[in-house]
Amino acid sequence: MSTANKPAILSRFGRLKPSGDGWTALCPAHEDENPSLSINVRSGKILVYCHAGCSQEDVLAALRIEPRDLFLGVPKGKRRPVAEYNYCDEKGILLYQKIRYEPKEFKQRRPNGKNRWIGNLTGVRRVLYCLPEVLIASDVLVVEGEKDVETARSLGLCATTGGSAAERWLEEYTAALAGKNVSIIADADAPGRKKAQKVAQALSGKAASVRVGEMPGAKDLTEWVEKGGTREQLLDFLKNTPEWNPKSVVGERLLDDISAYIRRFVSLSESQVRVAAVWVVHTHTFDAADSTPYLAITSAEKQSGKTRLLEVLQTLVANPLVYRQGDGRGADEKDRCGKPDAVAGRKRRSIWRREGICRSIARSSQHGTPTRWNGVVLCRARHKSFIP
Repeated sequence: MSTANKPAILSRFGRLKPSGDGWTALCPAHEDENPSLSINVRSGKILVYCHAGCSQEDVLAALRIEPRDLFLGVPKGKRRPVAEYNYCDEKGILLYQKIRYEPKEFKQRRPNGKNRWIGNLTGVRRVLYCLPEVLIASDVLVVEGEKDVETARSLGLCATTGGSAAERWLEEYTAALAGKNVSIIADADAPGRKKAQKVAQALSGKAASVRVGEMPGAKDLTEWVEKGGTREQLLDFLKNTPEWNPKSVVGERLLDDISAYIRRFVSLSESQVRVAAVWVVHTHTFDAADSTPYLAITSAEKQSGKTRLLEVLQTLVANPLVYRQGDGRGADEKDRCGKPDAVAGRKRRSIWRREGICRSIARSSQHGTPTRWNGVVLCRARHKSFIP
């Protein structure tokens, strides 16, 4: 779509500017000073992607936009189902179903045992797609999405998926693929490549072998087959894809590099910069931790570099989100005489539990007594307890 034909709903985005065949804008889901949101229109649907890591759900919620509002020229209620994907347990018993609609949209539902459906997956065990086939196979393809799985199956290959790039890879999926030769076909985009690396990391040391590749000249497996790719060509491609090996990292050198980067912008003592560097590394290993500490940045002096340090940490931590004083979400809690306001404290803690995130907290102090929360760097995590 030409940027001259701007959909009316895009007027809700701040600092919207044309960029290539789409637009850039400020992301409403986090405090954005330089536009980090990419917006494009593909096949009659508006696509939004935040380069800072915010999910599309967060972006739409911040603007009070419903997912159905992203479809252009399609009357509500006119979308049609084009595929049903059954997720079954080891014995082939249906656990839940995913329905694909055109224009592209997905909905999930589960049977209620009375020939009816419940439109959510609350309390339902999540499994790999085509799990019974996966368990008896020795070679398995892992792709992004059920459509690609069905494409692989049409070629006579065993394939599965753990969902789209936005969905988490679960430990149960890894267990089902343990001891197997796994080839991961990544979608040819940033989220797809990132998801493929996460899956490979999860399978490393557990699967018999792991390979990661992208189909040449195509976004995904289905597009590659539609362009004329054959079973024999795919098998040859997988055979010649080298085994994936995790990148080795020298921990001491990594901490040195992070410390040097921080000190380019902020003056800190050796012990202070080491603590900050270790905490930065920790944010990238949430999945391996059962708990996580707070990082409190305090100073009795104004303009001592607290905000600048927060800005530097934002560029280093995993999935950063930044909240400033007065954002209305409990971040500007006042702390008089060292005793936080009880109501504000409960509100802030409830937000943390609900969102499952780790915050690096900066607060100023006067004569050694904390007085006000100044800003927060948030790092997304899930199912963690937080230790002050």
